[in-house]
Amino acid sequence: MSSKCSMLIETQPLDMWSWEVISSEFQQKMNLNLDEKPKELENPIIKNYLVNPCKVCSEDPCLNYHPGQKPRREILYLGGSRWSYSYKKCLRKKCENPKCPDAHSLEEILYHPKYYKTLKCNYILKDSICERFGKLCPYIHDLEKPQDRQVNPLKINQFDLATFKTTPCPIRKIHNRKICFYYHRPIEKRRNPIKYAYTTEACRKHVCTNLEMCNKCHTNNEYIYHPSVFRKNPCRLNEKCLVKEICPFYHIDRHDRVLDQCGEIEQLINRCEESSKQFSELRNKNSLFQKFLCSMCFGNKSQYILKCGHTKCNECQVSTLCSLCQKPAIPLIKILF
Repeated sequence: MSSKCSMLIETQPLDMWSWEVISSEFQQKMNLNLDEKPKELENPIIKNYLVNPCKVCSEDPCLNYHPGQKPRREILYLGGSRWSYSYKKCLRKKCENPKCPDAHSLEEILYHPKYYKTLKCNYILKDSICERFGKLCPYIHDLEKPQDRQVNPLKINQFDLATFKTTPCPIRKIHNRKICFYYHRPIEKRRNPIKYAYTTEACRKHVCTNLEMCNKCHTNNEYIYHPSVFRKNPCRLNEKCLVKEICPFYHIDRHDRVLDQCGEIEQLINRCEESSKQFSELRNKNSLFQKFLCSMCFGNKSQYILKCGHTKCNECQVSTLCSLCQKPAIPLIKILF
């Protein structure tokens, strides 16, 4: 095959679900020509923290990892608002896949470009430095502003459940509002479920005084796009659905529903393993307890061990011979519980 033909094969458009099996570096080269470099990677903490081993500490604070610290994978921008891994915790047990699309450590979550400096810190500042995390604090303090990602709204082409319909639409041109990722009226607005912990229960107050801190749903979008409800039921329109990319219901032909089910199955497997361990422990305790039940009635605790080896309680009357083996029923040991 000629080199020209091989180049055509290599530059074919990537399928959005095949990126896990292809090197992140290859995708980065393919997609960066279409997207601007995100400003999050200009932050050295997001880009380099715990990525490389420390040889000589020449900076304060040192961004490299030291003995005893778990390395953090380098975060790569793949284009199309996609990253080499997300800030969601990996559900696989002891996953060591370097190309896993989920986070493997707390640092990979806290210092992810989409998570860094989005939550408020619970510790105070001392000399303008966080008393708990120091200069590397991944949270917001009162003197700081939330991280501004400076995303061009016309270039957003990736659905994100956390940010969908959470900000007002900045697009001034005429566009299709049904598939727009921003809200245009207050009735469309929803809160980020990661920042605000609210349930799927509807708020009954006509005018809620808790506003964004309310722990209940305020709009229809907050309910149908809640993580505990989102894409748990099938879409009735099926193939006739015109908004499959942002549809809150799952379609049979969608790959993401299969991935969600894999995560749910893994969670069920982990729960079954824990239940199995608990059951085996209880069974061992029960078998140990059965050894000290009365051999005559199997209902009360044993008080005596007979010379023949059987046990008896105070309620069971035993004559000179054991009723089980017909040997002399002489109490040998008194059991004290």
